[in-house]
Amino acid sequence: MGRNKKYAEVYIDIKAFDIDHAFDYRIPPHLSSDIDTGRIVQVPFKNRVEVGYIVKIKDKSELKDREIKDILKVVEKRSVFNPERLELIHWISQYYIQPLGSVIKFFLPPGGKYRQAITSPRVSGVQLKFKDYITLNRTGYDLIKDKINWKRNSSQKKIIDYLVSGGEVLKEKLIKDTGSGYSSLASLAGIGATAFFTQNSHWLPVCIH
Repeated sequence: MGRNKKYAEVYIDIKAFDIDHAFDYRIPPHLSSDIDTGRIVQVPFKNRVEVGYIVKIKDKSELKDREIKDILKVVEKRSVFNPERLELIHWISQYYIQPLGSVIKFFLPPGGKYRQAITSPRVSGVQLKFKDYITLNRTGYDLIKDKINWKRNSSQKKIIDYLVSGGEVLKEKLIKDTGSGYSSLASLAGIGATAFFTQNSHWLPVCIH
């Protein structure tokens, strides 16, 4: 491997257990100043381009250099999670047996360019605008009631009570109205009590080159 090359371990944003591990990517020199743990990037994956989350920066890779592809683009030049938050994300992923990429989504702050990169495909001259919703998974909820923290002021109880009375709700509104954290929301999703889905809100014209 060449001197001064650095590599990033990237989790691909695909909900599939068979690829629920980090992949090594090369950091191109022109992107090195913008790369850090917690950044969201675009990378080549198989025969397409996917969004991924950088979980580690390292100086060496066990793969042969010809097997490693370059990171294509930094979606936004700020980290969306820090090392401490990443430890919590790993714990939730392992404890509730959920793909790490899916758990990370619950910790992404609202807004930002990365939201478009993840959820706004371009089709036939228009750009779809999407919003993230949370709803109660009735079947899963009935099966795991005993696993929920039912203490009076617990965040999990507040979230469940809110969803029972209000139905589906925007993720950001749910967090704000209940005063809960993304970790509580991710925990409930992990045990199957809630469901996460993305829905088209409106269309905006875009220029396709």
